[in-house]
Amino acid sequence: MRARGSHCVRVLGAVALLSAVSCASPTRRLKTRAAFDMQCPESELEIHRLTPLTRGVRGCGQQLTYVLAHSGEWILNADSREVPNETDQSLKSGGTRRSGSEHEAAAESAVDFPEEALGFKFGISQAVAEAACRDGGHQWKAGDSLSRCSGTPADVKLPTRSILKFCGDRLCGLTVESSVSEDELPTVLEIWKEILNRYGLPKSSTTRVPEECREQLHACLATNEAKLGRFWAWEDGSRIEAEVVAVEGEPRFKVTYKVKLKAVESGF
Repeated sequence: MRARGSHCVRVLGAVALLSAVSCASPTRRLKTRAAFDMQCPESELEIHRLTPLTRGVRGCGQQLTYVLAHSGEWILNADSREVPNETDQSLKSGGTRRSGSEHEAAAESAVDFPEEALGFKFGISQAVAEAACRDGGHQWKAGDSLSRCSGTPADVKLPTRSILKFCGDRLCGLTVESSVSEDELPTVLEIWKEILNRYGLPKSSTTRVPEECREQLHACLATNEAKLGRFWAWEDGSRIEAEVVAVEGEPRFKVTYKVKLKAVESGF
């Protein structure tokens, strides 16, 4: 009974807080909403004006974009949370603050789906893909629609393995993955930032990095207490998904590309 009462007190307290916030200024309401979404104290949040109706909020190693609705409430639009790792000085220098105009450009720009990824060009035949794999010094294992390469033609600074999806003997999907040791994590985070910078704001995010994981990110990723995840989508159905999640007790970095080829139905 006590636990139930405690729950009711928390719910009533939340309702009272929301009632009080409804009379607050738009900036105050935005901070309250963002603090809840980001699980970050309001005192650590910075608000940047992007357009008359959009604001960017930064804090606790994260970044979110909000749109002001007709109701006067701020609605989460998209996010590009930056990965916190305060033990790595190179990541600190990479987290520079953007001006409002730069945020606006990032939020509104349309990035084309890549013609190739990691040395594999989408639309090539399985024979051409095999040649690219072997030319890179890797082993190839052919299948009916899924084939495997023990690496990638392009150097990605990590030991990787590739799974290639063919639709009508044309490359329409690619998954590249790598197990991540603690020593390799800084390299993964550098690649992660490059992906975010290349494709901009994602369609959705599953990133979760609790405060207590900031200085032990690898351990938290290995136990799934922390997770990195981004998803980009294009109008034609093409998509890219990048994630770092726990697999069998260790972090695994994985990037999946699915391209919608003309006159070919592709699924991955």
